[in-house]
Amino acid sequence: MEEGNKYLKRQEIIDYPGKKLPVVFLIDMSNSMNARKGGTPAGKTGNFVPNGYESVMDRLKRRVQDFHEAMARDRRTSVTCQTAFVGFGDRARVLDDFSLVKNKAVPTDRWEAGDNDTFIADGIEMALRMLDGQKELIQKEGGDYYQPWLLIFTDGKAHDSPERLQRIKRELLERQNSGKLTVYAVALGDDPELYSNIRGYSKWKPIPYDAEGEKLSEFFEFLKRSVSSISAGKVTKSIPSFGDPDDMHGLQ
Repeated sequence: MEEGNKYLKRQEIIDYPGKKLPVVFLIDMSNSMNARKGGTPAGKTGNFVPNGYESVMDRLKRRVQDFHEAMARDRRTSVTCQTAFVGFGDRARVLDDFSLVKNKAVPTDRWEAGDNDTFIADGIEMALRMLDGQKELIQKEGGDYYQPWLLIFTDGKAHDSPERLQRIKRELLERQNSGKLTVYAVALGDDPELYSNIRGYSKWKPIPYDAEGEKLSEFFEFLKRSVSSISAGKVTKSIPSFGDPDDMHGLQ
């Protein structure tokens, strides 16, 4: 579904009535995402992986595909969860606009990490505009929505100004505290500075990197369970959490 095709997005809401759950995956597209920092050695999966390990981006793509396939097999979730994908690096761009999991084939083959910079603020602002627009569209068509999710995946230090990043973190915190958004930030690198830099986007501590990708796998399993529970109406007031609350260190 192409960005801005409001007719198709409206038609989905009409064809599949019921409460919707918008989820945006915000993905780092910088060249460092092509690094091979560990993972599944070649031969264990039957697939040839150059240098013996898959890249950080390839591992993320695989997790995203697994997530979508699992959601598509759940009849209720497939018509409740709406996903969109935004990339950021030298610039922000829509990789894939909102559509129901039922109707989506995630074009991960077109996700190419090759940017030199990491301007995450542009990506977050684009994601928030998309979420606000999707909520407005759902309500305009007489529907309702569950609290949206924003999932941030990055492996490098942001190149935005500290002042702009502070403003972005404050806005995200305000939305989370007012019950308007759930945010998780996932570290895809082992630089201690990275973990420190991405604190403050989420109310929860960043999900740390591990060379074997087990934490990433655990997070996607948590995501699948949570989205399925929300779609089934089993989660009403209590928002699922992964990890421990953060004290928002660095926010003033």
